[in-house]
Amino acid sequence: MELQIVSADNRTLKFIGELQDFQAIMNLYGLESLLAPIATKTHVADINLDAPPSRASRSIAPISGAPGTTAAMVARLRVNGKLGKDLALAAIAKLAYSDRKETCTRKEIYAEMKSATGYFSKNMAKTLTQYLSNLLREGKINEFSPNVFALTSATFEDLERKLISGS
Repeated sequence: MELQIVSADNRTLKFIGELQDFQAIMNLYGLESLLAPIATKTHVADINLDAPPSRASRSIAPISGAPGTTAAMVARLRVNGKLGKDLALAAIAKLAYSDRKETCTRKEIYAEMKSATGYFSKNMAKTLTQYLSNLLREGKINEFSPNVFALTSATFEDLERKLISGS
């Protein structure tokens, strides 16, 4: 079976294989909300490949005791806040879990990092692009459009477990 998905801006994604395999891949990458338009095996769906996926199946609900600051998130997740990429990850996690934002901009990430005064250094501002690139390469975040980021499904679930268990 060949499944073709065309986005609003005429970008095309072609998948050759069984529908259930396609659905498994979409679920793996947290894109299950894009499956709704796919009704049959031969359906060509018009979906926006640039839109961030909905986390409806694991909505961003308040986590009891989720830290309200990026500095507290660094401590709670037990990451090295002096490392810029860890501070950036903690900032994105704070925006996701405390502010309940599915996506965040580079500007928001920078503001959150800067708010963690005990960890932030001026050099981090100069190398934020490198930190975000490293997180993208490691598969910890996705970039949905220029300068708009979100945690990957795997990272979201991993950090959520750490926040709930406290370890």
